[in-house]
Amino acid sequence: MHAKGFIGLLISIVVAFAGGFVLTYLFGYKNAAPAQADSGRHAADIPAQKEQGTGEMTVFSPLDGEWIPLTEVQDEAFSSGAMGKGAAIIPTGGAAYVPFSGTVHTVFKTKHAIGMISQEGVEILIHIGINTVKLKGEHFTTFVKEGDTVKKGDKLVEFDLEAIQNAGYDVTTSVLISNTADYAEISVKEYGHVSPGDPLIFIK
Repeated sequence: MHAKGFIGLLISIVVAFAGGFVLTYLFGYKNAAPAQADSGRHAADIPAQKEQGTGEMTVFSPLDGEWIPLTEVQDEAFSSGAMGKGAAIIPTGGAAYVPFSGTVHTVFKTKHAIGMISQEGVEILIHIGINTVKLKGEHFTTFVKEGDTVKKGDKLVEFDLEAIQNAGYDVTTSVLISNTADYAEISVKEYGHVSPGDPLIFIK
């Protein structure tokens, strides 16, 4: 899927939930323009189907921290599930890693959110913190760009956890399956402490 297509998906979901103001609130967008230049990739370049055989896929933890239900996130745009099923992590470390092998869809200009698609076609959004779009990229350093092919465990972004918290922001990070409607079942492991690379979300 093209990077602009991924942004379009986010817009359609959010508008259906609470109107365009929510998109600006979460991502700093007033229109559908992507944060970086078009990567030039087409939908045909990326597999759009689930893995053959078992039809199952695992999304691994991108962070170190405490895994909590998405319903406990203090932001209704996420906790309602309107942007996709998933869960959230209260991070104890200042880095996020690739949760599966695939392609980087979108790196938001403000660096606080990254969209990816797996080799099997699973789309994921990692959104670090609540309302952190207002930091305008401060305290975040990204290690990938749109269109990059990445493997599980590669570093996506570093963030200064203490500085973000001291600035008054909740650092709870939402991990969302953006194309939830494409799957019959999405489940999450038992809640508790997780480390990067631990199995977290199971998709059928």
